[in-house]
Amino acid sequence: SGQAQMPVRSFIDAGPSARRQRSLLHQIRQGDRFQIAVGDGFGCTYEFDLSKFCHDFKHRHAHAYNALKILTRCGYINYEDEEEHKSRLIFICKKEELYHLHETPEAEKVMLALLRCYTGLFTDYTYIDETFLGHLTGLTPQQIYEGLLQLNRLRIIKYIPRKKAAYITFTQKRVDTDRLVISKEAYEQRKDCYIEHMQAMTEYATSETRCRSRMLLNYFGESNTRNCQQCDVCLHRHTSGLPTGEFKNISEAILRSLSDGRPHSAGEFALLSEESEKCRKALSFLVSEEKILIQDGKLILAEKFTQDK
Repeated sequence: SGQAQMPVRSFIDAGPSARRQRSLLHQIRQGDRFQIAVGDGFGCTYEFDLSKFCHDFKHRHAHAYNALKILTRCGYINYEDEEEHKSRLIFICKKEELYHLHETPEAEKVMLALLRCYTGLFTDYTYIDETFLGHLTGLTPQQIYEGLLQLNRLRIIKYIPRKKAAYITFTQKRVDTDRLVISKEAYEQRKDCYIEHMQAMTEYATSETRCRSRMLLNYFGESNTRNCQQCDVCLHRHTSGLPTGEFKNISEAILRSLSDGRPHSAGEFALLSEESEKCRKALSFLVSEEKILIQDGKLILAEKFTQDK
């Protein structure tokens, strides 16, 4: 259908060619950004501002983003999407020099708290928690921040405040641009991922039968979920006379109980809902749809429905 082809068309429009991917990687490594020479770059990690890169080199954001993901699949780089990175610092002065420094009382409190609570501060960058330091010292978040900045200005520490940023790690040494190999498999894998993402978005926006909250949770890998009974789909009136979300929660519980293959009395399901009338409506609908059969006054799961399951 046209709707099914839409994500494919969108990816083709936003999918960078192999030539464009080579050009983009060359611009990242060679431009005024990182100045990585041929044979260098392996293992180096840099902060990367995708929006600025697109502005500087006149790339469409979708083209550049997809190219970065494909280059990651090809093993040339590892691109980490923008996320929150914790504050970190390292002491750059010698321990004996700490006794001869003149900092403000707030900065001194911060320094003493750091030395008391964190290890390895003189050998490598250490992640810190400004809120924890505030609780420990009784200083406000602003005082903690200003104290860290003063220690930074005095060259006691090198302090990197927390920020939202994306990063690129070069996982291979730089080779000449014309020697880059962009595999068809990497492109196809990225296309499949993009199509799956677009189809999930389309279903979320257009579905009239599936709980929207449940769809979101399923998309992120949570399968043991119930209908929220709060979204527009759940609140819509089902044919049974119940709100759709409530009907689905009750009917799923009923069908689960009947899946053991044994006959059950209707009274066994009365506790599935706070109101027995709601359970009765759900049972009546399932019987009318022949998903449940009545035999000798007992309820059993229809054989056809069992096979479908």
